[in-house]
Amino acid sequence: MSISQSKFFGSNPSRKLRKPISIQQNLQNVEAPNALLDDLDHDLMARIVTEVTKKLKGSSFEKVEKENKFFDRVAKRNPKTYDGKEDPVVLEEWIRQQEKIFDAVKIPDNKPVIIGVFYLSGQANIWWGTVKTTFQSPEATWSKFNKAPRAKFYPVHL
Repeated sequence: MSISQSKFFGSNPSRKLRKPISIQQNLQNVEAPNALLDDLDHDLMARIVTEVTKKLKGSSFEKVEKENKFFDRVAKRNPKTYDGKEDPVVLEEWIRQQEKIFDAVKIPDNKPVIIGVFYLSGQANIWWGTVKTTFQSPEATWSKFNKAPRAKFYPVHL
């Protein structure tokens, strides 16, 4: 094996390259497991799915499903986004609208920050990327969060 071949194939000259397999062989490999699935007892499969579903209840899977429902409830209200414009009226309207939606759809106290930041765009979203670790603790409430964009995006002369 030449030096250039050893760089490409590795330093072990005794390593054998695999022969490429044909499309026909690939199809046979795919069809074999499917044939096994056809032979399975469908009642057994139904019982397995039921048991797995029962075990997932109360797990992180269920928590994610619940959280998605909160996002969906908020999204159905078509909330506006906040883009970081240095206009206190625009920012305060965004905050108030978010709070109204959170109250209307009964978002738990520990979810508004996670859901609210989804509606940041432009410079506000970039800013969020730099400060989000500050708001990942359980003490990160919506009222504490609101102080941060006000400090960042209110014009200095106010």
